[in-house]
Amino acid sequence: RRRGGPGGRGPAAPAARRAVVESPVVYYADVDPDVANHLRGTALPGDLYRLTGLRTERRAEGVLLVDTTRLSVEQFPGAGSVAQAAVLLTVEMADRVVDPDGRRVKRMPAPDPRARQRDLIGQIDAGLPTGGITISADAEPGPHGDVEPTGLPQPAAGPAEPDETRYPFITDSFLRDATAGILARYGSAFGAAWHADPERLRTGAIALLHRFGAVIPVPGGVLVRPLTGRYRNTVAQIRRRALF
Repeated sequence: RRRGGPGGRGPAAPAARRAVVESPVVYYADVDPDVANHLRGTALPGDLYRLTGLRTERRAEGVLLVDTTRLSVEQFPGAGSVAQAAVLLTVEMADRVVDPDGRRVKRMPAPDPRARQRDLIGQIDAGLPTGGITISADAEPGPHGDVEPTGLPQPAAGPAEPDETRYPFITDSFLRDATAGILARYGSAFGAAWHADPERLRTGAIALLHRFGAVIPVPGGVLVRPLTGRYRNTVAQIRRRALF
């Protein structure tokens, strides 16, 4: 089977193009090595420009398509209170990660996105009826102590996992304080409803950042992904709400 190299047209090439078009940002660590290889190659920017008319931006960690023509249904940065709060929280998080005077930020591995599916498959397999299935005498015990039925297809061994990537961990308490500070600094830029419920503003902003691949929500906070660094030196200009 032919594999897609950096300039090839194997199965990795369309997979790479589709990933960049469908996702706000594609990290090399999140895709198969063949796809990552093509994302790093010279053919991708030209292919995507011919397909979409848009330019790609590549950094050490991944690739994004810069939507200068507003083709996407949702944009970041964007308009609206939640989007504005998201940009401001992004700046706060980026500054916190590199703050030389603050406490060192803890780094954690991202949860495996395939773990939930594996757990679901295990639960389904555990509920399979045993009637009519022949169990061999030398069958090995399953993960829960049950005997695994023979004759059923077994999952193939996957490729070796890459070195674990760890991301800066920002706590919920920091995000709550940062949201309160944003509301205090920008006052009338946010409506009374947001001032009355800053937690809803915070959770909405984090959900938006998650959709755009800037953070990964985890218990107790978020993991900051490399896209956040793109906005490290952003100077926010908030459009103030009209009083009348």
